[in-house]
Amino acid sequence: MSMREAKADAAFEYPMPVVGIVPPIPTATAAKAAGRDRVAVHAPSSGPSGNGTSERTDALAPREASADAHALSEQDQRQAAQVALCTIGKLALPDAILSKLGPLSDDEIMLMRRHPENGERIVGAIPELAHLAPDIRAEHERWDGTGYPDGLTGDEIPIASQIVFGCDAWDAMTSDRPYRRRMPRDAAIAELATGAASQFNGDCVQALFAVLARG
Repeated sequence: MSMREAKADAAFEYPMPVVGIVPPIPTATAAKAAGRDRVAVHAPSSGPSGNGTSERTDALAPREASADAHALSEQDQRQAAQVALCTIGKLALPDAILSKLGPLSDDEIMLMRRHPENGERIVGAIPELAHLAPDIRAEHERWDGTGYPDGLTGDEIPIASQIVFGCDAWDAMTSDRPYRRRMPRDAAIAELATGAASQFNGDCVQALFAVLARG
């Protein structure tokens, strides 16, 4: 992928600032005891660049995963919901990048693009979450093979990763940032439609549209 393509890709990646140490990671047992069937593992999204991004993707991805168009098993639906929650890879990035208000430099983009691998490594070391590691690594792969870090194509990309990628792109386009206003809803829908079968799985785009239409 060229640097120009990398810069365009980075337009959908808005870092979350990290304040202090990594928050405690709940175990599956603790999550079950608390009445939850998902384990949340992500950096705080408050601050100049966060704007609640992870929370919005957290809410949208499970709804798409349960869409009739996907016909996913309950286990696969749960996996997509968990992958949406795991943005922990950004915790390994420098604070200067995570809290930057403006566009990233070329070198910063390259560092930012390492966060799926960081997340894979971190989550892979947690027994209760290790099964999510391949999906987290692949959450920025593109349908046409121009994503990263492995250049996977089509159905080589785990379905949970495909779902989260589309939901993340939607959230990024429709959220305000300190250096640019959110994209109008119709324009964001058009961007997703244009990217179907190139950036995104067309079936995932259609399922996402169905969820968005329900409000």
